[in-house]
Amino acid sequence: MPTAASLLAVGFLVTVAPVLPSSLSPIPSAWAETQVASTRASSTLSANDLKTYQTAFRSLDAGRWQQALSRAATATEKLPAKAIQWLHLQSSDSNAGFEEIVRFIRDNPSWPRLDRLKLRAEQQMSDALPDETILIWFRSNPPQTGAGFLLYARALERAGMSDALQRQAVHAWRETDMTSGEEYEFRRKYRTLVPMSDEVYRLDRLIWEGKYTAADRQARRVPDAYRRLGEARIRLARQSGGVDAAIAAVPPDLENDPGLVFERMRWRRRKGFDDGAIELLAWPEMQISHPDKWWDERSILARNLLQSGDAKRAYAIAADHRVPDGAGFAEAEWFAGWVALRFLKDPEKAFPHFRDMYNGVGYPVSRSRAAYWAGRAAEAAGQQQIALQWYTVAARHNTSFYGQVAAMKLPNASLLPPIQDPQITLAERQAFDRSEMTMLIRMLAEIGAEDTVRTFVRHLADTYTSPAHLALTAELASAIGRLDLAVHTSRQAIKTDVVTLAGYPVLPFRDSKLGDLSIVHGLIRQESGFDIGAVSHAGARGLMQLMPATARTVSGWEKIHYRKNDLTANMDYNVRLGSAYLKDLLVKFDGMLPMAFAGYNAGPNRVTQWVQRFGDPRKMDFEGVIDWMEQIPFSETRNYVQRVLENVTVYRQRELQKPVPVTLTAEAG
Repeated sequence: MPTAASLLAVGFLVTVAPVLPSSLSPIPSAWAETQVASTRASSTLSANDLKTYQTAFRSLDAGRWQQALSRAATATEKLPAKAIQWLHLQSSDSNAGFEEIVRFIRDNPSWPRLDRLKLRAEQQMSDALPDETILIWFRSNPPQTGAGFLLYARALERAGMSDALQRQAVHAWRETDMTSGEEYEFRRKYRTLVPMSDEVYRLDRLIWEGKYTAADRQARRVPDAYRRLGEARIRLARQSGGVDAAIAAVPPDLENDPGLVFERMRWRRRKGFDDGAIELLAWPEMQISHPDKWWDERSILARNLLQSGDAKRAYAIAADHRVPDGAGFAEAEWFAGWVALRFLKDPEKAFPHFRDMYNGVGYPVSRSRAAYWAGRAAEAAGQQQIALQWYTVAARHNTSFYGQVAAMKLPNASLLPPIQDPQITLAERQAFDRSEMTMLIRMLAEIGAEDTVRTFVRHLADTYTSPAHLALTAELASAIGRLDLAVHTSRQAIKTDVVTLAGYPVLPFRDSKLGDLSIVHGLIRQESGFDIGAVSHAGARGLMQLMPATARTVSGWEKIHYRKNDLTANMDYNVRLGSAYLKDLLVKFDGMLPMAFAGYNAGPNRVTQWVQRFGDPRKMDFEGVIDWMEQIPFSETRNYVQRVLENVTVYRQRELQKPVPVTLTAEAG
């Protein structure tokens, strides 16, 4: 294992934890047509078995489970039949019993969706099972539903295990969501086992989790003082009328309840009363409970202050966060450091925030961000050698935006290691190819069971055992034509500093309206992950995630017929319209990529508003543009712009077969 080297200079503690190089070597121009031989999608089923399974999966899709199972049973190759059984056991329409489901779980511990199978097993249990069976199952698999708990409780009761029954009853009532019917049955039999403090806890939890209908029911079961407290919190959260009266009805000894203070603070912020909301942030002891939720509000208020020109208060609010770890901690430390460095011009105050962020995060995107900004703070303080140390650390993550930007700060950036797949031994490749999961994925792809293929490849990527395993999974996904799953695998891999080249697919576009295909590929990778049939919750469709209304408008520009179905069926049609829209944004914003990408994600009118609020990045230097990007109010759009830019840089490096700097502008041709 690498050791950490610590440097101490003028108060700057730098903890440099060497990271295995995650790099990416340029690919030959024919890469899109070249795949590793052992992972080619070859014929794995006989003609008869292929026909049998295609028929079986059609029956399955139509909900005719018995037909699907019977048809699959006639095939010579049994592995896809096992997948059909696995699907059947998960279905709410399945007539499979508890024993059959448990047997499958026991025999296939490495298969996907075991939690779902365990839930189905619980749903298929009844009092007809022997008490010993019920008790053994729930000792290893705690109840997931109210009905499951009631079954467990009756078995404990019959076994005379009163202490265990009370423990389980308290835990279930505190932590398990139940239907109104399950709640009624629980309370009818076991409410005397639950102390009132746990009744109050349940109400508090439900409100924090935003489950207000269940909280309304629970509020009727607690003492009057807590009922009033709960009703006030729910009214505030729902922004219902009568909040002042509801707050006034809360007894004085509960006025400082953290949940109530939080809802009052959030209500004020939502109504535009920021100063009033900030007053309630002055009680730090309130924020021990649910610190991430407090940070979400604190972040909005701090950004509002920064926008209004009050950087000092923005810093104070951010720096006083109480988030101990996780994504909220990383964002809070970064924001406080950034404000101190760029707006308060105080690198000594900024540096510890970036250092602490670096030491508290694990993913390359976050580590490179922290290291880059630690370098910026050290550089601003005149500590050039310390800055170079941090830039070097950041630059190791050379598929991330801040790693790429950090590399531009290094005098020997051209000597950085190339991006390349991890080394794969022949033994690793053979073991992977012969594994049950790999063989099944190939068979399912041949059958055309696309949704099932997705589940198994994602599971393979999410349960990796080595860098080679991840690279082979991405190769497999690419070989069966599932570029979207190669990208998914690549995203999982990069979390552990493993780069998979198959996660940056190249498509043979014919009708792109942009000549720089690195930009088109980079945007597609972020928009749809190369899933041609992707449809978002908002209705955006296809590779470039075009909204139908936008696609209709652009089809008019291009003088071609609008065909909604082709947005998710015809790669060239989608790319022609999407690239034309992106080209229009580039023209509108004078080739400034961050503005064009932000406009593609959030709409061009918002970008115009942000120019008015934060300045015009077209008139800024490189570092000023980075600040502009970080001031975008929507976290989704801030992240989106950086992810697309880093993708574009990777594609450009591969196209030119040499290291390239991050560029923020492009020709619109």
